[in-house]
Amino acid sequence: MDKNDFLKGIYDDFFGTNKLPKENQELAKEIKELNNNFPKIEVEQQENYAPIKEQKDEKMKDILNKIDELYIDEKSKELLKKVIEYVRKYNEKIENKYISFDMCIFTNNKETINIITDILNEIFNYFSYTEHGRKEEISLYDIDKVEQLNDIYNMQNNIIVLKDFEALNGKDNNFKEKFLYKLDENTNKFANKKITVLYSKNKELIEELFINNEILKNKFFDFKIIGIDPDVQDVYEEILKKVSENMEIKEELQIKLLDYISATYPNSNLSFPNYRDELAEKIIFNKEIPEYEKDKSMDEIFAELNELVGLKKVKTMLKDLVSLIELKNKTKDSLKIKNINLHMVFLGNPGTGKTTVARIVSQILYNLKYIKQNKLIEVSSKDLVAEYVGQTAPKTMAVVEKAIRRSFICR
Repeated sequence: MDKNDFLKGIYDDFFGTNKLPKENQELAKEIKELNNNFPKIEVEQQENYAPIKEQKDEKMKDILNKIDELYIDEKSKELLKKVIEYVRKYNEKIENKYISFDMCIFTNNKETINIITDILNEIFNYFSYTEHGRKEEISLYDIDKVEQLNDIYNMQNNIIVLKDFEALNGKDNNFKEKFLYKLDENTNKFANKKITVLYSKNKELIEELFINNEILKNKFFDFKIIGIDPDVQDVYEEILKKVSENMEIKEELQIKLLDYISATYPNSNLSFPNYRDELAEKIIFNKEIPEYEKDKSMDEIFAELNELVGLKKVKTMLKDLVSLIELKNKTKDSLKIKNINLHMVFLGNPGTGKTTVARIVSQILYNLKYIKQNKLIEVSSKDLVAEYVGQTAPKTMAVVEKAIRRSFICR
């Protein structure tokens, strides 16, 4: 055998060069036959795919409808809609100036603040107005050092909700000034990335805190959302809807429910969501509308007062007080009387009727429409004084705020 033929045979056996073309042809034939046996799947092109503009229009319509249902005043609704529309225009290059929509929201309705911040978060993410992220809700009670604000703003969030500004009442002026400085520093640093929302039930508290800080005052108060309380009809419809989902409520019970809400909701110290949920749960559990204590007439109130033994001076004073307030009401406050002070102190040994008289005074003032609610807040020293230094002021302030426009007694 020729040497070259010998080496060629070894090479072919090792690398298979002669076998490859033949095997490749057989493999190609098998693949072709296999392809012919595969079922054919035809994908129809979607002709009704919504253009981007139509998607945006639908998103805007949905958001604007949500705003219309919010328990905020009409001016606030218009402002919120303008913010949403501006964000879209900025995304579409119609508007060129970036505006940091830092704002204040004043409401005691937790659901309202959640819906508003969810709307803002959804729109800012949808139109890429801020860095994509979540909303972060921070209580000032959880902030012990102002440097914590830096950590909060460095987190992956695009909306920062600061709440419970009552906590600052227990801090010294140095802490407050540092807090405002850090707030200003961070809102400037993340001006085109994050939105800050100040949330409070007490509008006056926020205004007083920021009144001397022109920079922060202008930053937050340019965009101000004011919450409103739902009226009795709104409360009735929402509770009726919740109850009807769980039980049948006949017309007779519906009338009784409306009467109950009309009598108790205006006098309740609960926020609307809490009032609604507690009443709905009570009705669903008991399968009936609760009874309520009807308002007493002035004659009934004084009959109760007269049943108390002694207290002649107190009874005379209260009758004079009623006469004075009735006179002011009849003259529609045109009668100017100086040095009227309705703050009262009840002194006496235990069992002498201090709390009972306070309750009667509360009923009298409510009957005369001098206070908004027929509620008496009773507290003791343990409800006002905290265990640690610096906590007493916020604890006392919380009780006072609860008692605003009502009558209360500390004993």
